Amino acid sequence: MGANLTPRYSDSSGNLNANKRNVVCACRASFPGFFYLDFSTYWYPDKAQQRSWGPDFTYGFGLFDWLPRRLSVTCSNFSGNRCKDALATFMAGAIQLSQD
Repeated sequence: MGANLTPRYSDSSGNLNANKRNVVCACRASFPGFFYLDFSTYWYPDKAQQRSWGPDFTYGFGLFDWLPRRLSVTCSNFSGNRCKDALATFMAGAIQLSQD
């Protein structure tokens, strides 16, 4: 859990404002075989402070191996996720295939 305070931020009109606040609750689970899941939810006490790219939630999952020369596959989405459009924003995530 965490709380964020942004001393200065611009609103949707481009005006500078003070003290944007939000609270985040995040969890990550790792499983045998290098599989992981992570999920975070965000709450804005003043909904007017939430920008269009400020998410209600973020997620990530995949197979990730820290050892060299191993293949990793991950799927994640870290911006603009809204609860009312959860299926649409879930499908807008990024899939990465990498080898270190």
